[in-house]
Amino acid sequence: MFAEREILLEWKVNHVHIRVRADHIVEYTIDDNSRTTLADQMEITQSLINRLGMEKKYALVVVSGDFAEHDPEAIRYGRSTEDTSPFICSAIVAPSLPKRLAANFYFTVFKPTIAYRLVATMEEGEAWGMKQLEKNHSAGK
Repeated sequence: MFAEREILLEWKVNHVHIRVRADHIVEYTIDDNSRTTLADQMEITQSLINRLGMEKKYALVVVSGDFAEHDPEAIRYGRSTEDTSPFICSAIVAPSLPKRLAANFYFTVFKPTIAYRLVATMEEGEAWGMKQLEKNHSAGK
Protein backbone atom coordinates (compact mmCIF):
# COMPACT_ATOMS: atom_id res chain seq x y z
CA MET A 1 0.00 0.00 0.00
CA PHE A 2 2.64 2.56 1.04
CA ALA A 3 5.94 3.13 -0.73
CA GLU A 4 8.72 1.14 0.91
CA ARG A 5 10.76 3.26 3.31
CA GLU A 6 12.90 2.43 6.32
CA ILE A 7 10.53 1.30 9.08
CA LEU A 8 11.59 2.13 12.65
CA LEU A 9 8.57 0.72 14.48
CA GLU A 10 5.66 -1.44 13.44
CA TRP A 11 2.75 -2.80 15.47
CA LYS A 12 -0.95 -3.55 15.42
CA VAL A 13 -3.42 -2.40 18.03
CA ASN A 14 -7.03 -3.54 17.72
CA HIS A 15 -7.78 -3.24 13.99
CA VAL A 16 -5.14 -0.62 13.12
CA HIS A 17 -1.71 -1.34 11.63
CA ILE A 18 0.83 1.37 12.51
CA ARG A 19 4.23 1.84 10.89
CA VAL A 20 6.64 4.60 11.89
CA ARG A 21 9.11 5.46 9.17
CA ALA A 22 12.55 7.05 9.48
CA ASP A 23 11.26 10.07 7.51
CA HIS A 24 8.71 10.77 10.32
CA ILE A 25 5.70 9.60 8.32
CA VAL A 26 3.34 7.42 10.38
CA GLU A 27 1.30 5.02 8.27
CA TYR A 28 -2.04 4.30 9.98
CA THR A 29 -4.04 1.63 8.15
CA ILE A 30 -7.49 0.65 9.40
CA ASP A 31 -8.74 -2.87 8.60
CA ASP A 32 -11.67 -3.45 6.25
CA ASN A 33 -15.08 -3.98 7.90
CA SER A 34 -13.91 -2.75 11.29
CA ARG A 35 -15.66 -0.57 13.84
CA THR A 36 -13.73 1.82 16.06
CA THR A 37 -15.32 2.37 19.48
CA LEU A 38 -14.26 4.93 22.08
CA ALA A 39 -12.39 2.21 24.00
CA ASP A 40 -10.57 1.19 20.80
CA GLN A 41 -9.57 4.78 20.03
CA MET A 42 -8.34 5.35 23.57
CA GLU A 43 -6.18 2.22 23.38
CA ILE A 44 -4.81 3.21 19.97
CA THR A 45 -4.04 6.72 21.23
CA GLN A 46 -2.23 5.44 24.32
CA SER A 47 -0.24 3.06 22.15
CA LEU A 48 0.85 5.92 19.86
CA ILE A 49 1.80 8.18 22.77
CA ASN A 50 3.72 5.38 24.53
CA ARG A 51 5.81 4.74 21.43
CA LEU A 52 6.07 8.23 19.89
CA GLY A 53 5.89 10.54 22.89
CA MET A 54 4.07 13.87 22.99
CA GLU A 55 6.37 15.98 20.82
CA LYS A 56 4.80 17.13 17.55
CA LYS A 57 7.19 15.73 14.97
CA TYR A 58 5.27 13.24 12.84
CA ALA A 59 2.96 13.40 9.83
CA LEU A 60 0.06 10.95 9.90
CA VAL A 61 -1.22 9.28 6.72
CA VAL A 62 -4.51 7.46 7.35
CA VAL A 63 -5.91 4.77 5.07
CA SER A 64 -9.33 3.59 6.15
CA GLY A 65 -10.39 0.13 5.07
CA ASP A 66 -13.54 -0.47 3.06
CA PHE A 67 -16.66 -0.27 5.21
CA ALA A 68 -14.69 0.81 8.30
CA GLU A 69 -16.86 2.66 10.81
CA HIS A 70 -16.10 5.00 13.71
CA ASP A 71 -18.42 5.67 16.64
CA PRO A 72 -19.09 9.41 17.17
CA GLU A 73 -17.44 9.26 20.61
CA ALA A 74 -14.31 7.75 19.05
CA ILE A 75 -14.25 10.52 16.43
CA ARG A 76 -14.58 13.24 19.08
CA TYR A 77 -11.82 11.68 21.14
CA GLY A 78 -9.70 11.12 18.04
CA ARG A 79 -9.56 14.82 17.26
CA SER A 80 -8.70 15.88 20.79
CA THR A 81 -5.37 17.50 21.54
CA GLU A 82 -4.12 14.45 23.43
CA ASP A 83 -4.72 12.18 20.46
CA THR A 84 -3.09 14.40 17.88
CA SER A 85 -0.16 15.50 20.04
CA PRO A 86 2.61 13.56 18.23
CA PHE A 87 1.32 14.78 14.85
CA ILE A 88 1.66 18.10 13.08
CA CYS A 89 -0.72 17.07 10.30
CA SER A 90 -2.94 14.32 8.99
CA ALA A 91 -3.52 13.24 5.39
CA ILE A 92 -6.64 11.17 4.91
CA VAL A 93 -6.59 8.91 1.86
CA ALA A 94 -10.07 8.99 0.32
CA PRO A 95 -9.85 7.58 -3.22
CA SER A 96 -13.58 7.25 -3.87
CA LEU A 97 -16.38 9.82 -3.92
CA PRO A 98 -18.30 8.18 -1.03
CA LYS A 99 -15.17 8.24 1.17
CA ARG A 100 -14.49 11.88 0.23
CA LEU A 101 -18.06 12.87 1.09
CA ALA A 102 -17.89 11.05 4.42
CA ALA A 103 -14.51 12.63 5.23
CA ASN A 104 -15.75 16.11 4.29
CA PHE A 105 -18.73 15.62 6.59
CA TYR A 106 -16.40 14.45 9.38
CA PHE A 107 -14.17 17.53 9.01
CA THR A 108 -17.17 19.86 8.95
CA VAL A 109 -18.74 18.42 12.10
CA PHE A 110 -15.61 17.46 14.04
CA LYS A 111 -13.20 20.34 13.42
CA PRO A 112 -9.62 19.04 13.25
CA THR A 113 -7.09 20.36 15.75
CA ILE A 114 -4.15 19.94 13.33
CA ALA A 115 -3.59 20.63 9.62
CA TYR A 116 -5.33 18.06 7.44
CA ARG A 117 -5.85 17.28 3.80
CA LEU A 118 -7.99 14.83 1.89
CA VAL A 119 -5.93 13.08 -0.76
CA ALA A 120 -6.72 10.57 -3.47
CA THR A 121 -3.62 8.38 -3.08
CA MET A 122 -1.14 7.33 -0.45
CA GLU A 123 1.68 8.86 -2.47
CA GLU A 124 -0.12 12.22 -2.47
CA GLY A 125 -0.60 11.95 1.31
CA GLU A 126 3.07 11.11 1.85
CA ALA A 127 4.18 14.06 -0.32
CA TRP A 128 1.88 16.50 1.48
CA GLY A 129 2.96 15.15 4.88
CA MET A 130 6.63 15.60 3.96
CA LYS A 131 5.96 19.21 2.92
CA GLN A 132 4.27 19.87 6.26
CA LEU A 133 7.20 18.32 8.13
CA GLU A 134 9.64 20.49 6.16
CA LYS A 135 7.58 23.62 6.88
CA ASN A 136 7.44 22.74 10.56
CA HIS A 137 11.19 22.11 10.66
CA SER A 138 11.94 25.38 8.80
CA ALA A 139 9.80 27.28 11.30
CA GLY A 140 11.96 25.86 14.09
CA LYS A 141 9.13 24.01 15.79
